[in-house]
Amino acid sequence: MRAAASMALTGLARSPGRAAVRVLVLAAAVGLLGAVVLFVGNSLRTMTGSTIRSVPLDWQGPVGSDHAARSVAGEVARQRGVQAASAAATAPFSGVSHAGAAGVSSAGSGSVLAVPPGYERHFGVYRFLEGTLVPGRSCSTSSWRRRSRRGSATA
Repeated sequence: MRAAASMALTGLARSPGRAAVRVLVLAAAVGLLGAVVLFVGNSLRTMTGSTIRSVPLDWQGPVGSDHAARSVAGEVARQRGVQAASAAATAPFSGVSHAGAAGVSSAGSGSVLAVPPGYERHFGVYRFLEGTLVPGRSCSTSSWRRRSRRGSATA
């Protein structure tokens, strides 16, 4: 360590201009690197915040009964920043079959979603892989999956 310090002091004494330029270049490089790190950090924070604010959140929580689902939905609806909350229910099925005038149609496993009247006014996004939703009528989908269980509160 002493040898390095002695060599640095000798170089500084022989050519002080060159040593000053090296110190300034090193300081500028460190300053630029710090500015880039601050810029990237602030940009990530800003982009993440603006992206999250623009995405609607479909939050589901399992509860034990319809009464509990309505109670939780009411409490959640009163929270600041929540636009709407509703009690909904889902139930899985392993397969369905329907016999009608056109013959028998069958589907594999999927889920049934039960929502109250007016649900589509607040939650306009349904993502089905197959099938359609008509208010007041049932919907048959064979590949649409939900992870929640019966009596979930959706916000």
